[in-house]
Parts: sequence; C-alpha cells; structure tokens
Amino acid sequence: MRGNFGDTIKIWTSGSDWYQSLDQFKDIIKNQNFGMTQFVKSIDNDGRIYVSTYHQTEFIYRNDSLFEIRNSNPTLSEPLTQLFGQYFFKKQIDKKTFEARLDSLHEIEKKQAVYIPKLIFTEKMFQTKKKVTLSKKLNFEGDTIELESKWNENGKTCYVVRISNRTENGEKTTYAYAIDENMRFIQWEGCTLK
Repeated sequence: MRGNFGDTIKIWTSGSDWYQSLDQFKDIIKNQNFGMTQFVKSIDNDGRIYVSTYHQTEFIYRNDSLFEIRNSNPTLSEPLTQLFGQYFFKKQIDKKTFEARLDSLHEIEKKQAVYIPKLIFTEKMFQTKKKVTLSKKLNFEGDTIELESKWNENGKTCYVVRISNRTENGEKTTYAYAIDENMRFIQWEGCTLK
C-alpha cells in the first residue's frame, strides 16, 4: 500500500506472513495493530488462518531529492528480545509475561526514537560517478549510494539505487530501491516488466 501525504510517501509492505490456529488468531484480533498493520490474507483448507504483518517505510520527496526517514537513535532491544525468547521457548516464562516484556521493549524504542531524513537519491548525484559516499550532513549514516542500473520503461526513466554501509560491528549492510522518475516504487507498486 502507498499513501502520499504532501511531500511524504508512506509505503507498507508485507514484513512477515504466518499461519495461525483459530486459538492463536483470537489473540491476534485483540492486538491494536490488527486491521491497521496486520491483516488476514487467506484461510487454509485445514482451517489455519494466514496472517500478514506489514512494515512501514517512510520517505520525503522534495526538490527532486528522495530522502528516507530512519531512526537515528536505535536501541539494542534485539539481544533482550532474544533473551526473553529463550526463556519463553524453554517454558521458563509464560506467554503473557513474554508478550508484556516485548511490548515494554517496543514502547521504550518508540519513545527513544529520533526520526531523521537521509538523502538517498537525486539524479544529480550520478552525473560523474555511479557510486558516491554522502557526508553525514546529507545522510546521517554516511551511506554509500550506488546507481546500480538506469533504463527507460513505458516512456519513464527508472533507477535501481543501492544503499550500503557497515554496522558498528563492521558487518556490511545493503539494500536497494527501484524507482521511476515520478518516485513510484517499481518493485512495490507493480509497475515493472523486469
């Protein structure tokens, strides 16, 4: 799904899909996200319910430049989530306690989040090079942006832009967006033949 709100673009994509029994599904429909970012995709022949959870990615398109909105202050809740998960899966804590602790961690993350736009594309970036490393003034993570490909389709110029960096541990991170000249997200909005 895509929503345009002034110069802000919000795109919701399927983040995880899984089958739920009817008892599990009864808990899901009580969740505040059900109907907003969690939806039923289908019901299987055996009665299990296929639930999809959507993730929001937010952009700003202003003055021919595309910015991705990212949390500049991420917390390290993943290790704590794994720790709680180990206790839960070993049946050392019950489901209610496990979910309460996860909810608390997510609330802390939300309160500490600082969302900042970072430049990820403008055609001018690639006039002389196919790969540029942006200053932290333009892109707070100092990402390297690469124009992976450029082509014309249905009279529109299309681009694949790859964003790469390294984590604090030195691990490489990379992801890409395919967009057209009107800032339609080709892979997400189903407008490509490639």
